[in-house]
This record gives sequence, C-alpha cells and structure tokens, in this order.
Amino acid sequence: MTQTFRNIDDLMLIKPKGVFRVTVFMGRICIVVNRPGEPEETIICLNMADANKRRMALSDQGMFGIFEDAP
Repeated sequence: MTQTFRNIDDLMLIKPKGVFRVTVFMGRICIVVNRPGEPEETIICLNMADANKRRMALSDQGMFGIFEDAP
C-alpha cells in the first residue's frame, strides 16, 4: 500500500531530523530538503549518480526521503 504525504509537519513527526523529496523540475533532478528550524533547501543535482549520492547522505543523517515524479 502506498501512502502519500503532503504535509511536511506530519512527516517531521515521523522523522524529526528532517525530510527530503526527490523530484524533477524543468528536466533536472532536484532534492528539496526540509530540516526543523531551517529554511527549505533545494539541491539541483548534476545527474542520477549525483542525486543518489546526495540522497544516501541525507538518509545517513537520519532523514526520511520521498520520491515524486523522479525517473
């Protein structure tokens, strides 16, 4: 069963260190990062390998990741 989250506050309850979502914007892979008490950060990735490296680093920090429209 797939669960769709749209409320960042709900996700922060599950993973208090933060959440990120991998998405495609204007043909580029982007990672949008939400950390408690910090402004939203958008990382524009160079390619799939770069996105995967950054995703793994965020996961290693204890963050929860969501894939939206990612290839």
